[in-house]
Amino acid sequence: MPKLIGSSIRTSRISRWRPDSRRQNRFFALPVWVILLTLISLATPACLGQKNGPPKASGVVDPRTVAEFEVQGWAWTDDPENVISPDGKHLLAVLNNEERKAVAVIPLEGETHDPKVLHEAPAGWAEFDGLDYRTLGWTGDGIPLFVVFGYQNRGPNTGKRGVAIWSGKGGEGVAQELAFIDLPGGNLHASVYLREEDKVFISVSTAIYSYDLRNGRVTPVKTALPEYDGLFYASLSPSGKHFVYELYEEGKRGIYILDAATGKEEALLATGPTFSFVPLWSPDGKYVAAYTADRKEGAGGTSFDDYDCFLGSAGPLTIAPAITIVDTSGKVVGTIRVEGKYLANMRWSPDSKSIAFVTGNRVGAEENQYDEMGIPDIRWDGIWIAGAGAGSGPREAAALAPSAGEGLSFAYPCDFDAAGSGVFYQYGDMESISVWYAAQGKAGDAGGPPAPVKVADGYWHPQYSNPKFGDYLGALISGDEMTELWLLGPEMRKVDGWSAMSITGLLGFNEDTILVFHKEEAGPPKILVISVYDYE
Repeated sequence: MPKLIGSSIRTSRISRWRPDSRRQNRFFALPVWVILLTLISLATPACLGQKNGPPKASGVVDPRTVAEFEVQGWAWTDDPENVISPDGKHLLAVLNNEERKAVAVIPLEGETHDPKVLHEAPAGWAEFDGLDYRTLGWTGDGIPLFVVFGYQNRGPNTGKRGVAIWSGKGGEGVAQELAFIDLPGGNLHASVYLREEDKVFISVSTAIYSYDLRNGRVTPVKTALPEYDGLFYASLSPSGKHFVYELYEEGKRGIYILDAATGKEEALLATGPTFSFVPLWSPDGKYVAAYTADRKEGAGGTSFDDYDCFLGSAGPLTIAPAITIVDTSGKVVGTIRVEGKYLANMRWSPDSKSIAFVTGNRVGAEENQYDEMGIPDIRWDGIWIAGAGAGSGPREAAALAPSAGEGLSFAYPCDFDAAGSGVFYQYGDMESISVWYAAQGKAGDAGGPPAPVKVADGYWHPQYSNPKFGDYLGALISGDEMTELWLLGPEMRKVDGWSAMSITGLLGFNEDTILVFHKEEAGPPKILVISVYDYE
């Protein structure tokens, strides 16, 4: 289920934008409730990679399209924050059309934008999960990295099934295999490159590996991990020092932390009187927040049914009476509760000092008229912000009035503003949804927090991390008629818009550029290069 209603999906760093020949994200053709129920979960973003910072030079925010060019088929990336080369001149992306699937480096400047193909496979080879690509990003000295998963069609391990790590020379269209992990069965869950460590982490069924680019060694971090029917997910800290995951084994139940260097595993939040689940790293990697359910009165076991939680098809939904925050040693540094409410859909602030979440009223939650859809019938009534430390109680940022439409209501925080002083959120029902902004306010403010401001009708395209440019936050928002690119900050600025009958997605961004993939229903696919700053 999507994060906005409480998710039981443990996601890897799979692209939010991955159309292919068998699976096109044609959101414009779907009713709102289908869009909401099919969005991939944001419940466990990994907060990895190099965060975009201030602009390269002092400039004025003045966004404009500086280049627009056609590409050979659908284009997508797995981590939009890390796919533009350090010099800003190239994009690392996956291209897919009826003839082939390929990883390519695409020039962003100059008169020609012909892709330099680093690796490709015929469409027939790539069909039915025979082969897949993941973009990892760029090294500090401008070398593109990517993963080839499945039955290898080239290189020293041709014909074998596994995970291969490749590097390329972006301007030359040349690539070489760096390492190979044999995987006769199972799946690739996550692949992440940490530039500062110059290390790649690969999470597959039952094991986690690291590959050090400095010495060329593949090291097993942890083996013999559970599969849980493909639902096991290990989340890597932003620093690359630890993983966290959930275990449901005999004598070992709860959230566990794994040292990525030594492979030492320890309990972080053991299951007992309470049950914690879906751990979420703070952006600074110092803390883990998790949903926490209390044991039901009269219960004495440790099964899902013994706790005040909601079970989905893939585990407990991201809804609980409390949120617990611990450091990497397991010390509880804060517990967030709002009396009489369920808490859901939490989101860390960029400075790791606050958490935004949604509250729902318990009234009516026992009789679930949407049980067949796997959705608890909770009426969301507030957007709240709480400090991450002890003694910093939650404050309501926005009260949510009953939705105008019939049936379920949906609410979740999209992101904090760039200054961390307020939160953008979505609220709606089965018929419509809108994006709003609520200022955080301060404890003791007379009359409560400032009234929330409506930004736009439509849904906010989910991202692992949203582009930030000084005081502004970038977002794609899709309504019934238009998909629009916004810069949200001191002013709510609409940058550009395209027909909702088109396909539009965020491909990449850095400190001063946004890349958008766009395809009109009857036109060729294009990449738009949008410069955010005017340096003159």
